[in-house]
Amino acid sequence: PLLNKSEDFIGCIYLDKRTDTMPFGDEHRDLIKIFSSYVGISIENSRLFEKIQKEEIVKNNLKRYLSSSIAETVINKTNLTLGGKEQDVSIMFIDIRNFTPLSEKLTPRQVVDLLNSFFEFASKHIFDNKGTLDKFIGDCIMTIFGAPLEDNKHADNAVKSALAIKKEF
Repeated sequence: PLLNKSEDFIGCIYLDKRTDTMPFGDEHRDLIKIFSSYVGISIENSRLFEKIQKEEIVKNNLKRYLSSSIAETVINKTNLTLGGKEQDVSIMFIDIRNFTPLSEKLTPRQVVDLLNSFFEFASKHIFDNKGTLDKFIGDCIMTIFGAPLEDNKHADNAVKSALAIKKEF
């Protein structure tokens, strides 16, 4: 049998000889036991590695919309449930002033580069102030402060974020 560290059955190895002249001896059985232990450990390590990779993918996807600290908290929270709850939050919409006339004068590549740099720049300030990206709408970013984790300073954080973006962009 193949067993993991907890002695749980995870598979088996079947060996057969083509001739009956020399049956498996004790030394063969010991070697097979050692081999099956290594195979069981390898299978368990492979499963753990796969689990870690999946968790990394989830974490990286969360970090696209949440600040690192909020993403870590959400990942480590064990009692998350569907349905949500009612709480006070601040919603902030940010867009580039006169974007349409500006985009008409730029090449498509320049428009994409401008949007990417704006989104990256704004996201940094949003995350620095505990904001959560909700969606991108053209040149607009919809942001929530105070969710998914409650924050008593959500309004202050939204204003700080807006002022930092306005000042530097």
